[in-house]
Amino acid sequence: MAPSTTKRTRSERVASIQLEPSSLHRWLRQFMTSKNLLQVALAIIAAVLIVVILQGWRPAFAYREGQIPQRDIVARVAFDMIDSGQTELLRKQKRREVLCYYENRSQPIAQLISTIKNKFSSLLGDTPYAELTAEQKKTLAEFMPAAVGEADLTEAEALSRIRLLLDERTKLEGGKFDQALKSVLDPIAETGVLKSIGHDSEQGN
Repeated sequence: MAPSTTKRTRSERVASIQLEPSSLHRWLRQFMTSKNLLQVALAIIAAVLIVVILQGWRPAFAYREGQIPQRDIVARVAFDMIDSGQTELLRKQKRREVLCYYENRSQPIAQLISTIKNKFSSLLGDTPYAELTAEQKKTLAEFMPAAVGEADLTEAEALSRIRLLLDERTKLEGGKFDQALKSVLDPIAETGVLKSIGHDSEQGN
């Protein structure tokens, strides 16, 4: 008895010769599940939030700390930094460059001339040296020279020479004595004499 044979349809014959699905196809089939799709959606949402928070659409800053650019950079605002050391140096320099003006007060010179005349006036007269008061002797000692030639000049001799030079009181005013005082002290009264500087050299010149 001959064995029975079954006839397959055309579609069955085509299906029998089809290749097995590739590994990529199998992976996609396994991946396309509801659980995996939910995880992908959450990842996309998280990425979008990060981009929004970090403002990722802005261009990245081209320079880093410590880097020296090869060209000038135009800043939007002016950058100022106070240099305390340089500022103090400039202040001192400006103080040194200040010109100081001094007022010439000639009143002390006029008072000195009057004082000298009064002292010489107290020594005039006929009173001998021994009868002079202590104040008159002190005044005479102020005008005593250190030495004359080889011998010292005594107080009595100095007194007589002063009286011989100024034998009349009127010669103290308008005479040679007055002219001698003015010739010495008038230039000082005109230009002035600075006894000491009342400030440091760093505060002006």
